[in-house]
Amino acid sequence: MKLPLPVSCNGAGAKSAELVLISAVADAYHAQLLAQEQLLLAQQTLADWEHSLLLARQLRAAEQSSGLDVAQAEGQVASAEADLQARLRACPI
Repeated sequence: MKLPLPVSCNGAGAKSAELVLISAVADAYHAQLLAQEQLLLAQQTLADWEHSLLLARQLRAAEQSSGLDVAQAEGQVASAEADLQARLRACPI
């Protein structure tokens, strides 16, 4: 983000520059908080889908469901893993 340069460093120009800087810092802080929350959500989503996959495999082994359920759960796990990796790249811990 480019910050506008004030015309002068006193009076209204300085106050304007200060307000722009405060706003930019606040925006960056909130964006970081949001990214961290989204990362936590992606981690939990992956864990949930991995558990669903485990259950689908157990049901398949007991011949209580079709292989389609396992394939769908595997697809969801792969999608959640990709989402998590993308979020990790965007918000390294």
